[in-house]
Amino acid sequence: SGTYQSTLGHVDVASTGQTFATSGVDIGNSNSYELYFGARMPTQSGTGVFLDPQRVLNAANFALGYPLSPGGFAALLGSGFGFQTVTAPPPYPLSLGGVQVTINGVPAPIYLVSPTLISVVVPNSITGSTATVQVTVTGTKSNSVDVPLAPTAPGVYSWTSNGLGEGIVAHALTAVKVDQANPAKVGEYVTVYLTGLGAVTPPVKEGDPAPLSPLSKANAWLNGPFAVYVEGVPCADINFAGLTPTLGSVYVVNCKIPAVASGLRSLAVQTLEGFTDMVSLYVAGP
Repeated sequence: SGTYQSTLGHVDVASTGQTFATSGVDIGNSNSYELYFGARMPTQSGTGVFLDPQRVLNAANFALGYPLSPGGFAALLGSGFGFQTVTAPPPYPLSLGGVQVTINGVPAPIYLVSPTLISVVVPNSITGSTATVQVTVTGTKSNSVDVPLAPTAPGVYSWTSNGLGEGIVAHALTAVKVDQANPAKVGEYVTVYLTGLGAVTPPVKEGDPAPLSPLSKANAWLNGPFAVYVEGVPCADINFAGLTPTLGSVYVVNCKIPAVASGLRSLAVQTLEGFTDMVSLYVAGP
């Protein structure tokens, strides 16, 4: 009890690499000293068509235990999904490479199928707090997996395709990639590519290409609360959040970079139901 004067923390990892513990001061409350621990999840495997219970994920941030959301992309990892890698343009089909996916019994549009990975769009009609996912390959069904479901579950895409590192962000006026050589400037608008913003107005069928006009705006943005943060500082203006025209079920957010120090800065998106802060972007002064 009492006040801990130092803000330093540390992480201890077991020699086996199977467990870890961290400690440090709660940034929001210097009277609170926090201890966390964790253990590596055991590897899951199965025969035939196998859907990994730990690897039904938001396809952008790949965060374990993070919800799926209607209209958003999900990544399904496992084995026995076939012997080829195929993709489909929008509108995405309900069957691809002999593979079908159901979520709460509803067929889901499929963008990609590989022997160990399937990328699907969660049907807009799915509601509730959980979703049951099952894969069928040439008539053979996988085990079913239950995962959390939320109306929105934002996840920002990354160039590493695993939800970490630099986010997929472009300069809004030129569509040039934001990176160390071409950082975003304070006061400039950038375009952030993400999934999981949920329902849009006017509505678009999941997996179909979004129209150029009228633009489909995310209800999460229209109705709020909705925020984008750079290094913890809220963006001064967000002039659009919704589906990307001509693409299928890919969302974008156009936001104005706030006044933050130059360098690699964290990027976060928040909706009423979800929050993600796993990527970063390069920022330069005005």
